[in-house]
Amino acid sequence: MRAPEPDRTSLKAALEVAVREAGALAARTFQTALKSWNKTGGSPVSEADIAVDNFLRERLKVLAQEAVDRDIGLRHRRVA
Repeated sequence: MRAPEPDRTSLKAALEVAVREAGALAARTFQTALKSWNKTGGSPVSEADIAVDNFLRERLKVLAQEAVDRDIGLRHRRVA
């Protein structure tokens, strides 16, 4: 029996919250002097870039784990 797909509405809502929080984080970094520099190759990068990237990586990892955990729990009676 195939496990049901994760609830798309709740996933979409969680993603929207994550994007809004990332935007707020970025906006807060512009309230003070912004530190920036150039990466190898000359592309600019700032503290805001790094903060938002780290935040989204962690949040999306958590959301992905929750989705996988729900799916595993639906397919197995016991999950370690």
